[in-house]
Amino acid sequence: VDASDPGPDFRTQLTAGSVRFSYIGTGAPEMELFQSGDLAISGNYISAGTTLTVPDYVFADDYDLRPLSEVRAFIDTNSHLPEVPSAAMIAENGLDMTDMQMTLLKKVEELTLYTLAQEEKLAMQEENLAEMRALVEALRQN
Repeated sequence: VDASDPGPDFRTQLTAGSVRFSYIGTGAPEMELFQSGDLAISGNYISAGTTLTVPDYVFADDYDLRPLSEVRAFIDTNSHLPEVPSAAMIAENGLDMTDMQMTLLKKVEELTLYTLAQEEKLAMQEENLAEMRALVEALRQN
């Protein structure tokens, strides 16, 4: 141990029902772990050193986007989205926040693809409707 080292620049404080971790000098708790198991942090949580599979693969041409009819059937049967754990599963097994964030990102990206597909269908229907209106108008003039 280096005698010139002043020690850590944070302090730990035990309080009734929690443990506080504060930087010396600020006095404000930077992190607090409560007896209930809750964890409060000030600032951002940054997960460093993890290997993530970010679901950008859903945008690949060969990605098999599940038809919405299958999604509906799954929801009707299971009362939750495919690949998303149910409330009962989370209660039993806990929740890996990193996995859940990536799952939610995947669902947002899939939702974007569904929305874009619906937009394309609407544009085609509007185009077809315009053509039909033009035909009706042409028939009226004859």
